[in-house]
Amino acid sequence: MAILVVALVVGAYKGWAARGRPPARRGGRTRAARRDAANRTRLGASTIVPVLADDPRMAEARRRARETLAEFGKLLTKSPKGGFIKSSIDLGDDSTHIMWGQFLGRTEDGRLRILLGPTDSGFVPPDPERTIHSKEIVDRMNVAPDGKIHGAFTERALIRTLRERGRPLPESLEVIERSLADPWMPS
Repeated sequence: MAILVVALVVGAYKGWAARGRPPARRGGRTRAARRDAANRTRLGASTIVPVLADDPRMAEARRRARETLAEFGKLLTKSPKGGFIKSSIDLGDDSTHIMWGQFLGRTEDGRLRILLGPTDSGFVPPDPERTIHSKEIVDRMNVAPDGKIHGAFTERALIRTLRERGRPLPESLEVIERSLADPWMPS
């Protein structure tokens, strides 16, 4: 069976500057908006965990993420900078990675704009600001002003799988597990 590499989220509410950040695009942003983008919540540094491509628990988590996109939109009104989308990213070198990106908004045709963060190893994807279709969404997550995490369904699936296997959780998953706003876990 094929192995799917899943990128995990690391650390809630840490500045991009801790490990370096993708260069901010000027594209009409004000100085305050660029500064804010540099200091905003960083949930993009990723730890690689192998998962089977046809894993039923992961399929359930992806389905739940897509079913709750309306909730994602509602939570964005309370915390506009706390929205994150996990999607399959083609890096142009015949490799595809599943990575988290901060939700920046929608385009006129309804696609989503996201800003990818660096991985744990320091890799910064080329062209970190991406536009994706909603069908490319693998997961979604909202970080509320109080630090509670809504969504993150694929991370919940990984937490459960690693716990069942008796394996320790990476620090990134421990942070998410402690911050979950509700107890839902995939079966």
